[in-house]
Amino acid sequence: HSDEIARARLKQNEILPERVETNIFQVDNVYSPFSELSGDGLDYWTGEDKKGLYGLLFDCTGHDIVSFLQVGEIRALLKKGCKYYQSGVYSNLSEIMKSANEDLFALHGDDTICTAAVIFYFDFEKNILHYCSAGIPSFYIKRGNKMEEILMENYLIGYEPDVGFDEKALELEDIDEIIFSSDGFSELLFKDMQDTDPAKHDDVSAILVKLKRNIAK
Repeated sequence: HSDEIARARLKQNEILPERVETNIFQVDNVYSPFSELSGDGLDYWTGEDKKGLYGLLFDCTGHDIVSFLQVGEIRALLKKGCKYYQSGVYSNLSEIMKSANEDLFALHGDDTICTAAVIFYFDFEKNILHYCSAGIPSFYIKRGNKMEEILMENYLIGYEPDVGFDEKALELEDIDEIIFSSDGFSELLFKDMQDTDPAKHDDVSAILVKLKRNIAK
């Protein structure tokens, strides 16, 4: 059993994306499992011309081998959908979420487990962020030293088989940084400074995108 966990942990670490930096943006990630395995997943990559940034982040239930298998499944479905979007098969991010949701119910039926997720596309030519949530409640933007929370709504993936998901857009003007995160990261980010328990209580994951304002404006 310990060997199985060790192999799973190694595989999770191997597929983590590395920092990406261009003359337009820089993207890093935070990835810290609560225990040996993480129920979170994240990925990001650029378009061929490096003028766009695609990404996904999701939060499955648990931190064990079962959640590890679920993480792999959700990642594969969302990554496939993003590639379809990137190649023009899908015209918006909503189709990615809808397809992933339908595929999960086709595979598991009533045993489908709910997952919170968000997918995004930075269009740096038009200076717009496109995003679509499935249960991730919010993300964060920074203008100068001020942090703002952007609320999102949508069903969790796996909640109902025939629900829709709404794509939203945000103009990037004057935004210096955008953070997509799991609940574990949000909990630590806004933890009361007087809290006597500094320990984390969940997997911690985030994607941090810094914009180079002299280019992005």
